[in-house]
Amino acid sequence: MFRAVHDGSIKAIWIMATNPAVSMPDAGFVREALEKCDFVVVSDVMANTDTTAFADVKFPALAWGEKDGTVTNSERVISRQRPIFEAPGEAKADWRIIQQVARRMGHRAAFNSAGPVDIFREYAAQTGFRNGGKRALDLSQWSAISDREYDDWKPWQWGGRSPFANGTYSTADQRAQLVAVEIPQPKNIDPDYPLQLNSGRYRDQWHTMTRTGLSPRLSQHRREPLLEIHPVDAVSLGVIDGGLARVRTAQGTSIFRVAVFDAQRKGQIFAPMHWTDQHGNAGRLNLLPDQSADPVSGQPAFKNSAADVEAILPEWRAFLVSRARAILPPILYWTSARIAGGWLTELAGTGAVDVEAMLPEGERLEAVDLKQGMRRIAVRDDIGEIAAALFLTRSGVLPKRDWIASQLVSQDQSDASAILAARPTVAGPDKGPIVCVCFNVGSNQICSAISEHCLTSVEDVGGALNAGTNCGSCRSEIAGLLAATKRPEPEVAE
Repeated sequence: MFRAVHDGSIKAIWIMATNPAVSMPDAGFVREALEKCDFVVVSDVMANTDTTAFADVKFPALAWGEKDGTVTNSERVISRQRPIFEAPGEAKADWRIIQQVARRMGHRAAFNSAGPVDIFREYAAQTGFRNGGKRALDLSQWSAISDREYDDWKPWQWGGRSPFANGTYSTADQRAQLVAVEIPQPKNIDPDYPLQLNSGRYRDQWHTMTRTGLSPRLSQHRREPLLEIHPVDAVSLGVIDGGLARVRTAQGTSIFRVAVFDAQRKGQIFAPMHWTDQHGNAGRLNLLPDQSADPVSGQPAFKNSAADVEAILPEWRAFLVSRARAILPPILYWTSARIAGGWLTELAGTGAVDVEAMLPEGERLEAVDLKQGMRRIAVRDDIGEIAAALFLTRSGVLPKRDWIASQLVSQDQSDASAILAARPTVAGPDKGPIVCVCFNVGSNQICSAISEHCLTSVEDVGGALNAGTNCGSCRSEIAGLLAATKRPEPEVAE
């Protein structure tokens, strides 16, 4: 479809509930297509996304908690969903937006639904059209459902608990049709692109972060898009853990923070797909894959792109903690992560640093260490609270971010000198990077508990700290800390 948009065969496109300027492979090509398209309409719950930037018309849609209708989950259970929030502003359900546009285009009779129950009736009737038992999905018995029955709907599983338990399938001969998959032979390795780029997701983010990226809690697991690389490859390529690297393919380039990781397979690199223009100018993973797709399913080949990596050596590095999202001048690298009370922005660049463009107005307190090439600036607003703090260095080591970031929501912000020192006047325990987001438990806490209490299992850690006992997504990370943390040898009585 986007090839057709790109070559002008499609001159108008309506995009609903997706962000293809980020999520599609060869996303630079997709962006070119949207830029060239005569008329782009986008329906979304967020006003600003990488895709809405190309929109001629934006329709405000309803989010999950604002919708009225039915939901079918992966177990084929149809549940009745009712809104828990009022529709904000002019936002409308997708079906209502489509209906109003269609009616203005002269299709009133075909779009005469009065509400979700009418749409459900039509959908149910469609599942029975030319079916006659050929397909397991047949809801035609509900095509005349009353308003009362629809409102009182109880969760119902179409097809029963196991629709193919009797050994018959929805095929002409009622037998399963299996697709034999042949693994393609490896392509000849291009010396310009000797690595295989694999892509995927982070534990606490969803798709392109249009909403989850606004959650301070979910943003703590990974604050930047990381390029994971094996130590052997890192040495041969001259990249270092915590440094920056540019990933290059035939389709494009993108910059990532490097994470040297011995669990990463040699010859392969991994990076996440979530980051967008809304959160930085780096980590655009889907600019890199080509348009290859599986010949049977059509699924794009997101997870195997020929790539190369080169180290980037910025002349300066910095981070900015601020209440308001920073508006930055053009620089080499920046990414912003939501934190409690504001934003944490990582920066790197070359040449002069335009500090004035990065900081808000207000009373400034500054510390400079010329020997270390360090500059620290705190800005207080007109009521004396910290509005922003910038830490910049050309040759030194930047301080840890967590305590500084916490000062945006601190009850006592009278001592700005502590901010410039990057540590509290009275030191407290350092949790370390947050592992369990649900209970705000850090790696240092977990390792200390393992050592002090001789914990030997993930369940032990959960009993001591609650970590891993809610959503469970951090359990594998806790298991890794258990394996890496030394526990005291048990005493043996003589």
